[in-house]
Amino acid sequence: MTDERLINIDSYQLLANAIIKCAANDYVAMYGAKNDAAKRSAEKIEYFFYGDEFALFTGGNIDPDYIIKNLRLKAKRRKK
Repeated sequence: MTDERLINIDSYQLLANAIIKCAANDYVAMYGAKNDAAKRSAEKIEYFFYGDEFALFTGGNIDPDYIIKNLRLKAKRRKK
């Protein structure tokens, strides 16, 4: 494998990580909101974590239930 191809793979992994991090941050901000639009956004983000893209980005090695559980805890701590 050439160095150029390794760089491209690393770039894709960095992009995937950034997408997941953004989704996680958005979920924490939206979870438990009283606003209907925010509730729907949180539901869509949960759908993302259970979806094929998340599995592809993580190699299927991360349990979405674990992620969501911990993000909910983080959101609850922030709202106190």
